[in-house]
Amino acid sequence: MLAKTKNKIVSWKFVKRETYNSWKDFFEQLKGHPSVIVCDGQKGMLKAIKKIFPRVIIQRCQFHILQRTRILLTRNPETIAAVMLKKIVEHISKIETRKQLKIWLEDYLNWRSQYDEFLKERTYYEFDTEYIYKNFIKGKRKWFYTHKRLRGAVYLVKKALPNLFYYLDNKNIPNTTNHVEGGINSHLKLILRLHRGLPIDKRKYLVANFLAKKQ
Repeated sequence: MLAKTKNKIVSWKFVKRETYNSWKDFFEQLKGHPSVIVCDGQKGMLKAIKKIFPRVIIQRCQFHILQRTRILLTRNPETIAAVMLKKIVEHISKIETRKQLKIWLEDYLNWRSQYDEFLKERTYYEFDTEYIYKNFIKGKRKWFYTHKRLRGAVYLVKKALPNLFYYLDNKNIPNTTNHVEGGINSHLKLILRLHRGLPIDKRKYLVANFLAKKQ
């Protein structure tokens, strides 16, 4: 786990997994109170931020939203709805003014309205006698949403939307975590790749030594 300003690393901690408790412990050890936190939106992290820093501004990293949306929709979406949503989402990173945001929101909300029923389409499992015996509950057939990956992308944007554009009101707020991903994580990955095969304790030493120089 890593906390960094634009200019230097503030703190870091080795953990087994990103959980609410691990993030909570990490935030509790930080000195001072941040006014803004730019992050990727990991569920446990967001919950811990709201607990430890309830009044802090959370700016979601736009790059992570674009990256996850591309994974869900793929490079070549199969439906017109997915193609259109992909274009709308990829335009997020180009928004620099409130006027541009207003236009983008209109496009996004129009898309939601146009494809609302499309997103609700269901696919029902085919069944035989054995299926009926095993899976029918009170006479209801089992089903799943036909466009579940598209629904996943819509849900992702919807959840992130309230925290996507704080940077428009304060130019000192980055709209991505690239200063961490590119400035720190990419170098760490290179160091570990060059020293692959080392036991975990020595890999931790390499990481800690690199981070200490950036602190």
